[in-house]
Amino acid sequence: MRRIALLISLLLMSFPVIAQSSGRFSVSDLYSNGAVLQQKSEVTVWGESLPGAEVQISASWGQREIAVADAKGNWSSILKTPAGSYKSYTIILESCGKRILIDDILVGEVWLASGQSNMEMSFHEDPNNNIKVEGAAGVINGPEDRYLRCFNVARSEKFYPQESVPMNGGWKSKNSKDVVWFSAVGYFYAAKLREVLNLPVGIINASYGGSPVESWIPGDFAKGAIYNDKRVEREDEIAFGALGRDEAVKRFRSWIDDSQRGKSDSLAMEFSDGLNVLNLPNYFFNTPRGGELGGTFLYKKIELDASHDLTLSLPQIDRNCQIFFNGNLVYEAILPSEAYRHPRVNIPSRMTRKGVNLLSVNMITTLWNGGIIGNREEMNISYADKTISLAGEWYYKKTFDLYSVKRVPYEGLPNAFLISSLYNGMINPLVKYSVRGVLWYQGEANISNRDLYPEMLSDLVKGWRSAWGKNLPFYYVQIAPWKGNGHNLSEYSQMRAIMSSAYRGIGNADVVITTDLGDPLNIHPPRKREVGERLALKALTKTYGLSSYSADYPALHKAVVKGDSITLTLRNLYDGIVVTDKESLFEISGDGQIYYPATFRIEGNRVILYCKNVKKALFLRYAFRNSMSGNILNSKMLPLDLFEVKLCDLE
Repeated sequence: MRRIALLISLLLMSFPVIAQSSGRFSVSDLYSNGAVLQQKSEVTVWGESLPGAEVQISASWGQREIAVADAKGNWSSILKTPAGSYKSYTIILESCGKRILIDDILVGEVWLASGQSNMEMSFHEDPNNNIKVEGAAGVINGPEDRYLRCFNVARSEKFYPQESVPMNGGWKSKNSKDVVWFSAVGYFYAAKLREVLNLPVGIINASYGGSPVESWIPGDFAKGAIYNDKRVEREDEIAFGALGRDEAVKRFRSWIDDSQRGKSDSLAMEFSDGLNVLNLPNYFFNTPRGGELGGTFLYKKIELDASHDLTLSLPQIDRNCQIFFNGNLVYEAILPSEAYRHPRVNIPSRMTRKGVNLLSVNMITTLWNGGIIGNREEMNISYADKTISLAGEWYYKKTFDLYSVKRVPYEGLPNAFLISSLYNGMINPLVKYSVRGVLWYQGEANISNRDLYPEMLSDLVKGWRSAWGKNLPFYYVQIAPWKGNGHNLSEYSQMRAIMSSAYRGIGNADVVITTDLGDPLNIHPPRKREVGERLALKALTKTYGLSSYSADYPALHKAVVKGDSITLTLRNLYDGIVVTDKESLFEISGDGQIYYPATFRIEGNRVILYCKNVKKALFLRYAFRNSMSGNILNSKMLPLDLFEVKLCDLE
């Protein structure tokens, strides 16, 4: 009992203390214990009470206010925060006979971090998915820092703007337990600001892996023609939602049967020992099955000494599945909203038999990885006092390729790819909370419509600035080199080039270049420290006015063609050029279509190129293939960005 009481008390420390009495009364979850408030700012504190009720607000830095709840019970008030310091404050709220104490409040710098998986990526290691932050152990096992804090916003997709914050644990400070789940980029950014500004720093992390930029744009700012298809998709999703869940299940069952050209219960029994074999638990891309999206039947023979009531346990299903035992459907989670579940299934004895039984799992992978992942110990069948491990070899056969069948049906629920869905669910609830600026790391999900990215990113920034009522600084990260659809292709390089200049049409914005930080085989490169610190250099220079931290990237300034050589002059080199390896990433062309590799050498602050295969060089590019990671940097270890240019434009 004492252990339980201690656990409960520790849990309550993360949340405001509420003295119970009559009447409803609450405050936004952003105001949990340990909150960080923006210094020297007017911050809004808000919540709910009874209509017309007074709310007394007392901040321990010496401010008292009274708010009155409106007809719907909503109340808010403005507090003026002092200069940042290491002093801990409290806010006491009283209404309807209730008292809320928010403790251990810090005042410093607050930044919003958002985007997709590379911003969401934490220090938690997932070896099966090759997700690991370089230097994570040093951060996790390093000194605690109670003045560096993070608030994780839970994933939430919505059709309409929400007010309630989808909290994922409240404010947490840097310690070995909690920092594991901090955004790694956000952490390294905050750590650099802490080091230079000598102030508390709070990061609000609202990120969602795999999400496109359209999902984060407020509806009022996504009305141009480029969003027409997305708006129709949203309207269709809402319309199908009105039909209910049972109709959605029918649509998905029909789609699965049509896609695999056969009924699932029949395919569940189409097993032979001649099928291919893979090992589970694992992601499909780590097995002979490969990572292609679509349908896959998995089979496992189960030997029983008699008929028994069984309990089946599986770790996480990536993404959806139907489970059969001897051809009987015993579990089904086929809707997108039912993805990533851990099945626990009771199988009655009437479905079992003495001898060989057949367990069949129909895996439906419509997004990302596919597979059954987790601990081997979670993968078993048990009965009476016996446990049969299901880890190890399974037979499998593919049933369909996702891109060769009709599109996935509408479920009738909002999802992470729907226009404005993540703004509605994860950003709109934050807009009353004062932040200094925004960090953005996203773009991989917009490769297919990359030409529209500058316009969409501009719409996002306009919408967020309008919502906050401030010209918030906006610093974003260029996606890093990765193979994409092929090492020597250029769709990802084109996206990097587009992102390099997108900020120019936004104002009070800038980009962090990452051409040197990629991993050809991993869309989640591990070098997040450099990303966070480069973002911090932007903020320190442009937002905080510390010119000594100015860190411009090297850039191509001039090119002179002479005979069979081209001499490049670079700017922003500071103390010179640094070359991290000897591989040449320069290519030269005479027609802008076929490029040939060029050798290079460094002479002082110049790069001399040679290419015997091109008689008249007219075009030049650098690091312009998907997985090419830049190797030319300046003395501040900042990389030369990729480029593709006409040489005549540089004479």
